[in-house]
Amino acid sequence: MRSWLTDAKVWTVAFLIGGVFLRVSHYALNHVIWYDEAVLLANVITKNYGELLGPLDKAVAAPPFYLWLLKSVHLLFGDEPYIWRLLPLLAGFATLFATVPLARAVLTPHGAAFAVGILAVSDTHVKLCNTVKPYTLDALITTLLLYGLVRTAGWPLARRLLALAVVAPFALCTSYPSAFVVGGLLLALWPNDRRSFVAWLVAGAAILGTFALLYFGPIHNQRVGGLVAEWRTYYPPWADPWQLPGWLVKSVFGVFQDMCNPSGAALAVVAPLGLLAFWRSERWRLAVALAGLFLAALAASAVKSYPFGQNRLMQFAAPAVGLLGARGVEVLARWRPWAGVALAVAVICVADGLSLWRALHPWEEPDARAVTAFVREHRRAGEPVLSDEGNYLYYFHGEIRPLSAGKDVPVGGRVWAVMDHHTPEVRHEYIDRHLVPLGFTRVGATEFFRAGAYLYERTR
Repeated sequence: MRSWLTDAKVWTVAFLIGGVFLRVSHYALNHVIWYDEAVLLANVITKNYGELLGPLDKAVAAPPFYLWLLKSVHLLFGDEPYIWRLLPLLAGFATLFATVPLARAVLTPHGAAFAVGILAVSDTHVKLCNTVKPYTLDALITTLLLYGLVRTAGWPLARRLLALAVVAPFALCTSYPSAFVVGGLLLALWPNDRRSFVAWLVAGAAILGTFALLYFGPIHNQRVGGLVAEWRTYYPPWADPWQLPGWLVKSVFGVFQDMCNPSGAALAVVAPLGLLAFWRSERWRLAVALAGLFLAALAASAVKSYPFGQNRLMQFAAPAVGLLGARGVEVLARWRPWAGVALAVAVICVADGLSLWRALHPWEEPDARAVTAFVREHRRAGEPVLSDEGNYLYYFHGEIRPLSAGKDVPVGGRVWAVMDHHTPEVRHEYIDRHLVPLGFTRVGATEFFRAGAYLYERTR
């Protein structure tokens, strides 16, 4: 019995099974497509491959290869939530299973099991596995790149750099934040002779050239004011320099917290021990790569180009959090065995408790799906549907019009208005403010979970 309880392989398999169960349980529930997913899918459905490289509607951003992959899925299999979410789900599974060989290569068996457990029970990662956004693909690419660094440790340095030159462009076009990872790898593979220096320049040119094409192309086209405004709280407060130390500590802890919510912040305390342990071992290049990806993301935040902190866009750092946290716990366990074991158990148990609770009480979004079905069932031919909510561009596949379009409806005409969030009173007030001055009267209102469908008729 005792050997079973302490067998690292048993725990690794248990975490893998539990992680798969948590992700599949939410996938099977077929959650409502929520705003961030809907506005992305509206672009994928209505734009062709070339147009997906240009500006996207409703302040949304995604790398070109991911957008093209979604577009191909739509053309091949149609419009179905299960199909849309299969890609991020598979990426999440791949990340979970790829963590096993990566962690085993650089950690003890028990440390590797803990690293797998951190990702397996992460409520954030479970949710993102069922979200049509590229976050789980970001984490997968980081895992594969780090594993490539570890797996090729016996190769000549020039050969490792040329391999990086080959895979980096694909990674950058599939995952924007992989730029931070390949930057860290380029720093970790610093040349030590003439041949490796030439290979380092080749790798640097491939990375810089690809990033330049993206930066002055899709990234520039997708960088809009609304998107940047959402990130402003994740930038350093340069206007108040005395707040910088506190902001930095809060942001670093927030990154770790989000990777293994709600107990991941505890790993930030021991992560420096893990980084130092990697640096002092033969894994010093891994230490440089891990530190490099965090520093690169922090530098991007410093110039207001990328959010740094407790934000789902930092999900690409999940593998680094797992490795540093697990290695730090190993170091702590050597000094104080009871403390290391207690910390590992507490982190996993608290995070697993939240994930299990979520499996029974899933996160809920406004029921835009029910609103759409109701309007389609009761709408007469030719009646416009009005809304200022960008997600309904997806649900009505381009038929939706802004509330301001009500002025074009003739007297005696009827329109439907749909809106999410807030209370019914707030929704009524917002829509009335736009349509009543145009001569409309509300003649019907049907409420759903945090959403509503409202029928108006223009009488004058």
